[in-house]
Amino acid sequence: MPPTADATSPSAAGGQSAADSAAESATTQPAARPRSIRARAAEQRFNETQKNVSDAERALTEAEEELANARRGNKAAKEMRVKGAEEKDLLQKVREEADERLGKAKRDERAARKALEAARDEADQVKTAKEKITELEQKILKFDRDLNKVASDPALAQEYGGGKGERPPSASKQAKEYKKLEKERAEAVDELEGRTRDLTQTIAEQVRRMTPGPEGKVRALQNAKDLSQLEGGKYDMLAPVEGQPIDVTTGQPIRADQTWESDHIMPRVEIAKDPRFSALDKAGREIMIHGIPENELPLETIVNRSKQDTPMNKWLMGRGKGGKALDPKIAEALRAADKRARDAVEAMFKKLMEARE
Repeated sequence: MPPTADATSPSAAGGQSAADSAAESATTQPAARPRSIRARAAEQRFNETQKNVSDAERALTEAEEELANARRGNKAAKEMRVKGAEEKDLLQKVREEADERLGKAKRDERAARKALEAARDEADQVKTAKEKITELEQKILKFDRDLNKVASDPALAQEYGGGKGERPPSASKQAKEYKKLEKERAEAVDELEGRTRDLTQTIAEQVRRMTPGPEGKVRALQNAKDLSQLEGGKYDMLAPVEGQPIDVTTGQPIRADQTWESDHIMPRVEIAKDPRFSALDKAGREIMIHGIPENELPLETIVNRSKQDTPMNKWLMGRGKGGKALDPKIAEALRAADKRARDAVEAMFKKLMEARE
C-alpha cells in the first residue's frame, strides 16, 4: 500500500438531506486539521527562543547600565583628593573597590552580549526550522496524495487485477512514476528529520545540565531493588547490599570510599532529541528527565562519566570490544533494565502528549 499521512482531511458526514447539510454548514466551520507533533514542537521552541531573546536583551541593557555606572564611579574615585594618611588609606580602598566593580561590570557586559548573540542565533535557527517543517510536512502530504492517485489508477486494476490503491506492479507503466515519487518523498522525510534536529539540538545541550541530584540517587537505588526482584529474582545480582548499590563492573557493592551517581539508562540527550520532548512545556520536560524512576540506576562515578550519553547496549558492546566486558549475567540484567526503561519513557511520552490534546 502507498504511504498515508495522518489527518489528511476530515471525514464527510453521511445520511443528511441537502437542507440539513446547508443549515449545518451555515453554523459550523470545517474541522481543523490536527497539528503534527513536529509542528507543535516547532511552535513551542519558537515561542521559547523569542522569549530567550527578549530576556537576553533585557539582561544586556541592565549590564550596560551597570557598566556605565561603574565607569562613572571609577572616574569619580580616581578624581578624589585627600590629605591625611588615614584618608589616603580609605581612598585607596575606595579606588580598589571601584576598580573591582568596573572589572566585574565589563565581564558581565561581555557575557550578556555573547548570551544575546547566542539567543539570536538559536532563535534564527528555530525560526528557519519551524518554517521548513511546515513546508516539508505539506510537501510530504502532497506526495502521499500523488502516490495514492498513481496507485489508484483504474487502468492498473483492469490490466493487472488486484485491489485499488495497491503498489503498482513493476511491469506497469505507473511503476516508474510511483518509484520516482517514493524517492522524492523519502528525501523530503530525511530533510524533515534534519530540520527536527535543528529544533532539538539546543534543548539536548540544556538537558545535559539537568542533573538528578540527591533525589535521583534515591530513585536509582529503589529501581535497582525493583529490578532485582523481577522474574522471580532473575536479576538479583543488582540488589543493593546494606544500602550500597552494586558496581556493575565488578559485581560487588560499591565501597564506602567510592562515590556513585544516578545514571539515566536511556540517556537524557536521547530523550530530548525525540520531537515530542520539544512539544512539552517545562514541567513535562522535567517529568521526562526526572520523573521516570525506571530510567535511573546507580553507577560508580568513574563508570558513569565514561558511559556519559551512550545508550546501554552500545556501551556494553564497547566495553566488550575494549576487553572490559561485564559479567554476562550483569550485562543481561542491564539490557533488561534498558528495555524496561525505554518502555517507561515511551509510556510517559504518550501520557503527557495525550494530556496536551
